Amino acid sequence: FERIAGAILEDVQNACHSGKIETKALSCEYPEIAEFACEFEKNYRLSSSQTHGMQTVVRTRTPEVVTLDESDLGFLSYMCVPLLLRDRIFGTITLGSTKKYYQKSDLEVIKDLALRATLAIENAILYTKAENAIRTRDEFLSIASHELRTPLTPLKMQFQMTTKLIDDGKFQTLTPQKLKKIMCRSDQQLDRLDKLIEELLNVSQINMGRMSLDCVIIDLSGLIRNVAEQYKEQLSAASCQLSLDLESTLEGKWDVHKIEQIIINLLTNSIKYGQGKPIQIQAKSKGDFVRVSVKDHGIGINAEAQEKIFDLFERAPSARNFNGMGLGLYVARNLVERHGGTIRVESKLGSGTTFIIELPKNVRSTNHSPKASKVESGSLEFG
Repeated sequence: FERIAGAILEDVQNACHSGKIETKALSCEYPEIAEFACEFEKNYRLSSSQTHGMQTVVRTRTPEVVTLDESDLGFLSYMCVPLLLRDRIFGTITLGSTKKYYQKSDLEVIKDLALRATLAIENAILYTKAENAIRTRDEFLSIASHELRTPLTPLKMQFQMTTKLIDDGKFQTLTPQKLKKIMCRSDQQLDRLDKLIEELLNVSQINMGRMSLDCVIIDLSGLIRNVAEQYKEQLSAASCQLSLDLESTLEGKWDVHKIEQIIINLLTNSIKYGQGKPIQIQAKSKGDFVRVSVKDHGIGINAEAQEKIFDLFERAPSARNFNGMGLGLYVARNLVERHGGTIRVESKLGSGTTFIIELPKNVRSTNHSPKASKVESGSLEFG
């Protein structure tokens, strides 16, 4: 913005600013008029009720040239041009002169420069987005390759060991108990690999807008009990005791596989970060909604990180030493929102974490979902 202001100053004026209702750049031909220029631009930007000024230009998206009297801090005229591209306004360029009255020809020059400036701003935003996308992709590939290799490495070693015993004619030395142990370990690694692949597919479907819901009447309490039974071994291995506080029957119309995925993601998150302490799952009816909470007493999440943990590939700083791709909570949030529900977190560092879900009881089936909303990083909302 400073370069834009300076470039305009060289040719057409002695006071220029490009800015917001907080100024981003101000350039003056003579230092002694800088104070007056600041006061002038405040007068012509603060009131949205004025007939002229930046607020008016932003609102109407129409450039203007205005002749002033000398009571306006010595300025004879000013012109203001919106930085507009494809119905999106980035800000304004405003010029004031103590030497001349601006003409329509001056306005045409600044309109052309404003268009070039807007293109430059948009290109900078797109470049930043591309850089962020590439950085996210590279981070994802690095984490994904590590996470996928983690279950594959012991699985491959177990097969190699079994193959060697067969080649050496010693397979009979494997007792049924040892063979069962090998098979159980292999099955655990395959389950982990399957979960990672499922998370990746969920993320892909969410981002491509292909997440559909097949809703039927199910008993949420029964579903949670089934998930708890499935994860008995993982809970035992982590020394976490799970307690359930559920209504005997909690019926609603949801996608059974998606709801199961939500519960699994939240439960496995609590197991991972629960530090071997108790975990509680509660599910209660609240009018036309159900409220589900998953609570652990583990490492907790600081306030700043709580705003980001539901984003793609995000993990709390306190969780950086744990394996994982940062997909579970992102997928859970999108699945909850796809059902028309909400999810939030309550936590204090070192005092555990509670995830709270509220779901409407009657959700319609859908063939597809809108693409996941994306924040426009670098979006500039000036004046």
